[in-house]
Amino acid sequence: MPIRVLCIGAHPDDNESAIGGTIALYRNRGDEVTMVSVTNGNKGHFEERYLRNPALLAARREQESLRAAAMVGARYECLGVPDGEVYVTPELTEALVRLMRRERPDVVLINRPWDYHRDHRYAAQAVLDASYMLTVPLMCPDTPHLSAMPVIACWEDDFTDPRP
Repeated sequence: MPIRVLCIGAHPDDNESAIGGTIALYRNRGDEVTMVSVTNGNKGHFEERYLRNPALLAARREQESLRAAAMVGARYECLGVPDGEVYVTPELTEALVRLMRRERPDVVLINRPWDYHRDHRYAAQAVLDASYMLTVPLMCPDTPHLSAMPVIACWEDDFTDPRP
């Protein structure tokens, strides 16, 4: 029976580079996969044309993520937080509650919450914080609450610091 998988990374290339193969395996199995980036990736480059126009970089990274998702038959969307500006806020928490309720995932895959990169840490923490509220009817009452919690797991990487 197919499952619904929601992959939430901090940046437009996090899902692709960290779990792209896993996403392809899920899709090959017939599972539904949605890839989400919390930030638009508008600051992660040193090329002069992007330094002058960060919106151009955000558009490029969005197109790259859309193409990567299309290659494996997944969906992609971006929550649009500016790169380097992820914080656990009521607004981000509510956006994630609504996203997870809309997608109704069986599994949610995230950056590791003890990551060296603040955007990675806070995006993961925001997902964990929002997940607690998924079954609470009065949190974001405009979106039907879930009756069961998804499994939430962080993906592996090769970094050893900081240690959990």
